[in-house]
Amino acid sequence: MSKSRYRKRSKFLVSFMILALSFSIQVERSDALIVANRTLNISGGTGAWSSALATANGSSTNNSYQITWTGSANRQNELVAVVNTGNFDLIATHLTFSSVKSNGDTTNPPTLTFETCSGTWNLTTFACSGTITQIGSSTSGQIDINRYLTPGNRSVIRVTNARNNTGNYITTFNSRTFRSDIRFGIVINS
Repeated sequence: MSKSRYRKRSKFLVSFMILALSFSIQVERSDALIVANRTLNISGGTGAWSSALATANGSSTNNSYQITWTGSANRQNELVAVVNTGNFDLIATHLTFSSVKSNGDTTNPPTLTFETCSGTWNLTTFACSGTITQIGSSTSGQIDINRYLTPGNRSVIRVTNARNNTGNYITTFNSRTFRSDIRFGIVINS
């Protein structure tokens, strides 16, 4: 065999062996399991983002939630829970609400104040064991609750009517959740 042919064949064999070695990297069993687990965690299935309303410690319902305010009473408090009923972590939920008198009159509705508690609310006295944060005040519309909620968990909101009117009103609440409320880092197929 000629020298030049020998060199070409040697270069080819060396290149082939380097390439073959790069494909035959050994992975220990424990490393393979970690890679498999990471792959399983990344791949997703289907899911839903949703929220519902409940009493402070009651079961959630997809129906509207109502509070009746008595016009003759002074400052009145109620606790409303927003529950993450989907299977994605949420960074926000939203309450829509409006008030109406029993005769259908919607003039002069009560101004309601919405507050969260860093601890827990006392169900009898409506006192907070931590710090109270006001998240909004309005006569109707939408209140955004920017609190992290994992699936099945709830955020309890104190709703206060400071009695700025003398009528008996019924306030109807609904919960809303949008795709944009899903925690960052969750991949959703459209």
